[in-house]
Amino acid sequence: MKNDVGIKALEAMERFITTFNTRNAKDWSESLQYPHVRPSARRDPRIFQTAEEYEAGVNFDRPIRMGWDHSEWDSKEVLHASNNKVHAAGQYTRYTAEGEKIMTNHVTYIVTRINDNWGIQSRFGIDLFDESTSNIDEVESLVSKVIEDSVSATNARDCENLAVLLNYPCLEVDTGVVNTWKSPQEFCKQHHWLPTSVDVGWHHCGLDLVKVIQKSTIAANVAVEMSHYNAENRIIATSQAIYFLTFKEQHWGIQARSTIEKIL
Repeated sequence: MKNDVGIKALEAMERFITTFNTRNAKDWSESLQYPHVRPSARRDPRIFQTAEEYEAGVNFDRPIRMGWDHSEWDSKEVLHASNNKVHAAGQYTRYTAEGEKIMTNHVTYIVTRINDNWGIQSRFGIDLFDESTSNIDEVESLVSKVIEDSVSATNARDCENLAVLLNYPCLEVDTGVVNTWKSPQEFCKQHHWLPTSVDVGWHHCGLDLVKVIQKSTIAANVAVEMSHYNAENRIIATSQAIYFLTFKEQHWGIQARSTIEKIL
């Protein structure tokens, strides 16, 4: 299954770049899924409900002023896959007409299937990527600690301590849905971060993998894999997730996530 849906997701990513290169706002907007959102460390996210709404906001002037002629993929990799959702890491570079590099972008894509159509529903982008920055080595340990603490708080059913580990507005991206929480109070009032395995006896989660796959000094994408246990410590489900963390107001926090959960 991973190979089949992975191919569909990579094809959707290819359409995304191809239509962007045409400078055709309508075609580009139709390569995406809706509601569509691109969380960022620099600004609050805007959720686009339709392709028409997205098309109305497209402006190619900024990249063109930078000398942009076209973009090319450097790499695309499927990280996690299910029937209706794929997490894929990508790197692409913008070029001038003479083939000179302008900038490289590192993004993890949430690709979903809606009405049997695959498209990008969200882009978790890493801004200002610069490996030479002095404190870049600290990022991995800092964001990993946030993930570990969030799992501990979830296992303890401690929403207050979980809520302070998030940056707001915080987003949860699922197939055809984007949930948004604007504050810790709203998050705890509408808390949906308990896994769906709670319906089959979930008691706690155990971390199997925490891997930083893309990072800058202000944002990071982290691949997380967990086993879900019942009270008898038997595994009843597994999950694979992408956590998008941002550094805001001297605080690393979870800005968005997407999860693929499998009940065993």
